[in-house]
Amino acid sequence: MRATFLMLMLLGGGGAFAQTSFVGTDVGAGDAASGIAVLDADGDGDNDLAIANRDDDSLTLLFNDGSGLFGTSETISLDLSGGTERPIAVVAGDFDADDRTDLAVLLLGTDEIAILQRGATGSLAVTGTVNTGDSARGMAVGLIDDDMILDLATANETDDTVSVLRGNGDGTFTAVDDVAVMIDAERTRPNAVAIGDVDGGSPDLVVALETPDQVAVLSGNGDGTFGDPTFFDTGANPLAVALVDLNGDGNLDIVTANSISDDISVLLGNGTGAFGTKTDFAAGNFARGLAIADLDGDGNLDVATPNGEGDTVSVLAGNGDGTFGSAMETESGNFPFGIVAADLDGMDQLDLATANQLGDSSTILLAGEAIMIDPMACGAACGPMGAAPLALTLLGLRGLGWRRRLKR
Repeated sequence: MRATFLMLMLLGGGGAFAQTSFVGTDVGAGDAASGIAVLDADGDGDNDLAIANRDDDSLTLLFNDGSGLFGTSETISLDLSGGTERPIAVVAGDFDADDRTDLAVLLLGTDEIAILQRGATGSLAVTGTVNTGDSARGMAVGLIDDDMILDLATANETDDTVSVLRGNGDGTFTAVDDVAVMIDAERTRPNAVAIGDVDGGSPDLVVALETPDQVAVLSGNGDGTFGDPTFFDTGANPLAVALVDLNGDGNLDIVTANSISDDISVLLGNGTGAFGTKTDFAAGNFARGLAIADLDGDGNLDVATPNGEGDTVSVLAGNGDGTFGSAMETESGNFPFGIVAADLDGMDQLDLATANQLGDSSTILLAGEAIMIDPMACGAACGPMGAAPLALTLLGLRGLGWRRRLKR
């Protein structure tokens, strides 16, 4: 366990601001923990974690005792064809309409998705696979067509396509023709995909493209097919993408995490499928994932990125208008690869958890109490003319004896 602090929101000029601390604890997972998802794996009402482990072809379930402690775990083998599966991502959803959460695990080595459903005992087991395009590295779950059944989409790096997998409502999926996202026959290396309605019609896709440093927006037709892509610039080497309404105008905006420029890009949507010019906000070293949620309880969406080369998590506090404050960092395990936000300790605040690829672990970052401060009421400590100081430190005093384990 490590002591740490994190400042989440700063507003100058007399505005109130909130600060939240995180205290991190590492929990063991499998070899090369990569993808992470939240689910109630044992039906006790607490948020548990599922972690896809790339190098030992397994899925680790970490069971939460309700206080944010993960003392028990279960390993599910994903060795389906001789140890070449390489699970790299996992998403959760009810794929068979039984009111229980299932999982889909992306298998990079075999170009498949493994579907895990619950049997009569409630335990998760692999019930089938479905094919994807070549070297799928990112996956999203959501409604792609108009039948109100959860679907899947993958971003396929090697063949520059997106695979669309329509849910049948029973835990099986039907592949639709892959959608090409090349630019004038040039490679784009898709790495991540998000699902959402960006133009007021049917659900659309937004795809992060590594090579041109862009996103592709694919307008949906409502049947799992899509129109030609339009392209918008991002920071360098986007490896994650999300669709959220950052400024409260009712239109979805694009956020990417960019691993070479070490920042996030924000592209505000206008509701017609078009997006404004990107605005970049500094994150950490090799920012490669996104968790977007109101982490400080001020009503605005904040962004957290796992920073693979820095062994840290950056949190950027949202101002509610599509802009963000300076990133504040806290330590994680070695090479954080994936990240999620959820209430893990039952305190009605959102916490964070990472999957650490070189640490073979998950870092559980529990949020302390968010404190709202009025700069006009705190006097000289807030700086001249009521301006909020650049940073305040809230030290977590728990777990001072934590010792970091490195694996290079």
